Amino acid sequence: MNIVLILYNIILIIFSPIWVPIAYITLYFKGKSKYFYERLGFINLNRSSNNKKTTILFHAASVGEVRSINNLITEIRGKFNNINIAISTMTITGRDIAINEIKADYAFLIPIENKIAIRLIIKKLNIKLAFIVDTELWPNTIITLAKHSKLIMLNARISDKTFNTYYFFKPFFAYLLKHFTIIFAKSYEDKKKIDSINSTTKTIALGNIKFQKRKNINDIISIENLSNLNYLLIASTHSNEEEIFIKAFKRNRDKFDKLIIAPRHIDRAININTLAISYNLTSSLYSDAETDTDVIVIDKLGVLEPLYLTASKIFIGGSIINIGGHNIYEALQFSKNIATGKYLYNFKELQTIANEYSLIDYLETDEDIDKWITSNDKNKKTDFISFFEKIDTINSNVINKVVETIQNIIKE
Repeated sequence: MNIVLILYNIILIIFSPIWVPIAYITLYFKGKSKYFYERLGFINLNRSSNNKKTTILFHAASVGEVRSINNLITEIRGKFNNINIAISTMTITGRDIAINEIKADYAFLIPIENKIAIRLIIKKLNIKLAFIVDTELWPNTIITLAKHSKLIMLNARISDKTFNTYYFFKPFFAYLLKHFTIIFAKSYEDKKKIDSINSTTKTIALGNIKFQKRKNINDIISIENLSNLNYLLIASTHSNEEEIFIKAFKRNRDKFDKLIIAPRHIDRAININTLAISYNLTSSLYSDAETDTDVIVIDKLGVLEPLYLTASKIFIGGSIINIGGHNIYEALQFSKNIATGKYLYNFKELQTIANEYSLIDYLETDEDIDKWITSNDKNKKTDFISFFEKIDTINSNVINKVVETIQNIIKE
């Protein structure tokens, strides 16, 4: 066994008396302590009516990763009748999306680095194939899954900053990567980085699985009392980004009926609501069903698409602060120009295609934001038809290749 892995597990054991109570206390004060035991591996796996089927497991960190595999899972269900779908996540909101939107046969929080619990899950669900979505490199999880099933990394990516770390500890990360049957990289650039760390595992530059199939707009039901308003929507935002746009909204108060804030983590909604009020604006939570305020803060899942549908202007967060951005396609699919900050490297391929058709405005300063707020999108020369045609081609190629790989593995 790799010496670094041994040291890693020793550190986990030594610090467990510290991080276990901290994890419980954190969840307790969020009112979500019931999920603590799931984190330890005490998971109810009796949700499906057929536990004898072969199961494919997808491990997806959070909401974006879970939603990114929706179309792939739909295709898998259409091709294979005798397969259950299990989704493990790092976040509670991701788990909720897996249950409510993806309709996974099983959905649970991954027992972090608990080899015993993971082995029990594999045995109980009869997992024969597992996918790690994006580059989630949890050593014990990877090694245990690979020992008892085929393991594939999907949408593998390595940022320049992360690559330096991986390369510095190359023997350790090479050891982890060799446990994968195949690695589907998000781009040729990512493939080169992965190959430079580990050249033994087959790595294919497949494309970005987060390119999603366009929703049928007629299937989206707009939100009553909001659909006819002229509102600025800032979505998937993080701390500091809300304050920047609250100030901008106040500077340009005559341009919109209201500001709607959909934070990346809805458990921050109350604090954001208080922040808006501190700027002498009226503000309410979406769950209050009060629409007469200047600001509405979204504190409920499942309403973002209806908001994208009728918003006058859309900003996608995680991009002014250095998070790397969030899924811009979720808004672009409604043929809406969007704005982001300069940090959009998590969606570099999609960004490149969107730039070809002038679909994104980039904001760095207050002056940029004010200019964007007051600009008229109708005067922009965009080509959404060509954009969607290109995305659909990429989607089809990516999903077909993954399904073909699954077929080959199942036949073995």
